[in-house]
This record gives sequence, structure tokens and C-alpha cells, in this order.
Amino acid sequence: MGKPKSIKNEQILAKSVMLIGEDGKKRGEISIDEARGMAENAGLDLVQVMESDIPVCKIMDLSKTIFKKQKSNNNKKTVKTKEIRFGMNTAPHDLQIKADHASKHLKKGNRLKIVLTKNRRRDLSNEDMDAALDNILGNINENFKKDDKINKNNHMWSIGISP
Repeated sequence: MGKPKSIKNEQILAKSVMLIGEDGKKRGEISIDEARGMAENAGLDLVQVMESDIPVCKIMDLSKTIFKKQKSNNNKKTVKTKEIRFGMNTAPHDLQIKADHASKHLKKGNRLKIVLTKNRRRDLSNEDMDAALDNILGNINENFKKDDKINKNNHMWSIGISP
């Protein structure tokens, strides 16, 4: 779906409009010709902002407003959260490869969720899980900030890190 186009100046077909001045103050109900004249004298556009029995129109610089809106939309950066899973028995070489992937994602500005899983049949202490998680985080070459809380399920621990 495309964006609705702004109805402006000569495109407004009503005989009278409820006018809002360029300063934001209500001017009341005015004939369309008078409103267009006021906008033209100010060197601005008459823009319909709300449709009703008597349309609400505002005197404004439409191109400047559109430019500001586009500029603010361009500055927004989306941050993705990537998940990387490690097992308790992950080989050192595989651990290093996954840590390199984590570094690449951090360089791109993405958040990461590091998940450490253990075999349910194998009974490991919390100290073992802590040591494994520290080993994983130690292998990541990029600077990062850890979340304060480690989510600890029975067989799965996870922590969020961000660049």
C-alpha cells in the first residue's frame, strides 16, 4: 500500500474549510478562496489535514514537512538480534568459528543472544555452565556489553550482548 497523498491548494474541493494558521492557531471557518489567498500571500501551501463535513486545513510548507519526515525515517537504524547456540561439548575449533561469526555480527551493530545448552542426561553444576559461558564470551574478539541477567533454564542458559 502506498502512502496517501496530501490534498493541497487547488485540489481541495470544499466551499469552506476550518483553517489553522501557519502559527498553529485556529482561524475558524473560512471560504476556500480566502484560505487559498492567505496561504498564497504567506508563500506557503494550504494542506488538508483532516476530512470531515467541513475539512480541516492548515497553512504550511508541505515540501519542507515531507523532507523532514523522510530525513527522520532515514536516520532510524534497525537493530537485529541474532542467536548463536553453543553446546557444552562444542569442539574448540567450532567454538572459535562461532565466536568469529559473533564478532562479525557485533561489528555490523547487531545484538546477539548467546545460548548455551547442555545434555539433559548429563548432570553439570552451575559452575561448569558459568565457566563454559565465560569461555565462549572470552573467545569473542569484538568489544561488547553484556546484559545484566543470565536467563537460566534447566538445560539452557542464554545471555544477550550488544556492541
